Amino acid sequence: MNSPKENIEDPGHLDRAMDVAIRLAFVGLIIFWCTKIIAPFILPVLWGVIISVALFPVYEKLKSWVG
Repeated sequence: MNSPKENIEDPGHLDRAMDVAIRLAFVGLIIFWCTKIIAPFILPVLWGVIISVALFPVYEKLKSWVG
C-alpha cells in the first residue's frame, strides 16, 4: 500500500483537480452569460404573468358569454 506522502505527490491527483477546476470555471462562466442574456426579458415576462392572472376572470366571463 502506498504511503500518504506518495499519494499527495502523485501527479494524477493534480491533473484531476485542475480538470475539475477548469470545468467548474466554464460552468460558472456559462451560467453567468446565461443570466446576462436572460436578464432583459425577466421584467416583461413578469408583467405578462401579472396581467394574465389579473385578467383571467374577465377571460372566463367572456368565454361563458361566447361559448
